[in-house]
Amino acid sequence: MNTKIIRNTAFQLHRWLGLVGGVLLCIAGLTGSVLVFWHEIDEIVLGQHIHLIKYN
Repeated sequence: MNTKIIRNTAFQLHRWLGLVGGVLLCIAGLTGSVLVFWHEIDEIVLGQHIHLIKYN
């Protein structure tokens, strides 16, 4: 095989694997953050719902 073909194929594979991996890591990070701060988020949402906490 030609080295240019191998290089282009490796570049495309690296690009797509990086994009897919990045999206998966972002999703894992966001859901992990929600799990860590669940109590604080719940307190803010419920406080706004029953009008105990007022934000301007």
